[in-house]
Amino acid sequence: MKYEMDARVRFSEIDEFDHMTISALINYMQDCCTFQSEDCGYELEKLRSKHMGWFLLSWKIELHALPKMGDRIKVQTWVSNYNGLFANRWFEIVDARGSVMARVLSIWTLMDVAKLRVMRIPEEMKTAYCFDDPIPGNFGGRKMKSPERGELRGEFTVETIHLDTNHHMNNARYIEVAKEMLPDGFEIHFLEVEYRKQAVLGDHVKIEVIESETNMNFPDGVISDGSAYSRSVTVLLKNDEDEIYAVIDFLE
Repeated sequence: MKYEMDARVRFSEIDEFDHMTISALINYMQDCCTFQSEDCGYELEKLRSKHMGWFLLSWKIELHALPKMGDRIKVQTWVSNYNGLFANRWFEIVDARGSVMARVLSIWTLMDVAKLRVMRIPEEMKTAYCFDDPIPGNFGGRKMKSPERGELRGEFTVETIHLDTNHHMNNARYIEVAKEMLPDGFEIHFLEVEYRKQAVLGDHVKIEVIESETNMNFPDGVISDGSAYSRSVTVLLKNDEDEIYAVIDFLE
């Protein structure tokens, strides 16, 4: 069983080529699973009252096509399994004809936001969400491999405009920053993100970039749908102590 959200691509969500931006795509998926949580009895206010919150650990996005201005799309989401403290949540975005535009695996954990500790997912919460089979394909391991350092390409300070309701840098903002590092003409076929440390207001963030023809997480040159990629760009977002906030891999 899958939870579904219908939508139409807005003018405010497109780039200079009339395609939906990657950050808008991320926001649609986050909105979809948030609406599901609201509809199954775990509203934001209820979670806050219990000092609970879902935290995203990673995205693995197989991208076939980006929706264009005015396109009608359907966002589907479901959980395939709970593995200890982690939940595997899948997304599929399809167009009006039912053609798949994106297939996505995301990994989440439930946090005690008062103590900032991972907590076990209550059984009644597990059964409240939609369950279905995982999407077939090699989406890589739970933990991403990454180089220790790359070429310094930029830096910025986290401001209030970057923050989400948990007062951390919003998940989509990391990707927006990283995408600016891509070479001209780079077409994203697969995007993988791992969040390792939370960036908060006032943090100084360094941007390091590694460009290569291969990728440590898909060394055989093949991504989740069995197709080959031609080049890889890895972006490391770090603090001044070289601790990594996020690793973002783009495969073309």
